[in-house]
Amino acid sequence: MDERARQLSAIAARLLELPAVELTALNSGANAAVFKVTADDQTAVLKAYPEITGDGRDRRRTEWQALQFLVDAGVTAVPHPLATDEASNLSLLTWCAGGPVTVVTDDHIDRAADFIARLADLRARPAAVALSAASEACLSAAALADQITNRHERLRREGVNHADFHHFLSDRLAPEIERALAAAERAYDSRKWSFTAPLPPPTRSLSPSDFGFHNALLEADGRLTFVDFEYFGWDDPVKIAADFMLHPGMGLSADHGRRFADRLTAVFGKADGPDPHFGVRMAILRPLYALRWTLIILNEFLPDRWRRRRNAGVREAHATVLARQLGKAQAMLAKA
Repeated sequence: MDERARQLSAIAARLLELPAVELTALNSGANAAVFKVTADDQTAVLKAYPEITGDGRDRRRTEWQALQFLVDAGVTAVPHPLATDEASNLSLLTWCAGGPVTVVTDDHIDRAADFIARLADLRARPAAVALSAASEACLSAAALADQITNRHERLRREGVNHADFHHFLSDRLAPEIERALAAAERAYDSRKWSFTAPLPPPTRSLSPSDFGFHNALLEADGRLTFVDFEYFGWDDPVKIAADFMLHPGMGLSADHGRRFADRLTAVFGKADGPDPHFGVRMAILRPLYALRWTLIILNEFLPDRWRRRRNAGVREAHATVLARQLGKAQAMLAKA
């Protein structure tokens, strides 16, 4: 056991009030390092979070508050928070049985939609008011447009020296961004909607902000447990739907994407509800979210992002990762 593992093991034992625990590294996420903690008949999960970065977001604190809120509200399809330690930037959560979702079914889609509907039901709880916006929330069309242009500019300015990457940015992505943003603004103008005005609070919802089967565990009885709430907070439900459908970590079929979109439209787009135009907004903004995902996929071309991946345990050669990510970005751009 290396020094870091010994330190984490000692902290976990202290937080669980046990003399000693066994620590087993799980598949490290792209950001947090995750371990299984065992001692006698107890099992837990330890998450060691990355340092607070330029966005100022404290992922440990965000996830801890989110899980406390959800468990207090009676939500069962999430890990329970056990203990957290600010000084060492880690938390202990209950161990959730189950494995990855390898083959997506209609039932899985419906359970995921039910979870988002449950979050929508929690909007009126007094404790929800104190929750912050989700990470990179898009509470207006203009906020989404700004994220796209800012991400593109940062990649152009700070991206590694890679000819194919910079060719893709300038010759393929830049014209598509210009075209798609202009089309979205025209669509808003034609309906006399404000492109810049924030969504009214009644039309917002709580969001895991990294939601999908890549962050879910499938139990033997078919139940799903959703994990990873480091980015939780208020957001546009259109973003929840678009991100779920487009997330490159899932590769949903078109039918399953439509099924999820239809389920969320039934929740958020009721004719007598606060956002009767939910379905129209989703149709207009979905191409922009595809562009946003195209840019997110290219994060490994940013030196600081790659360092974070390495610190979280990624051991592939950088050139291999870059080639794969560029291919994924090209495929995502086709969806825009």
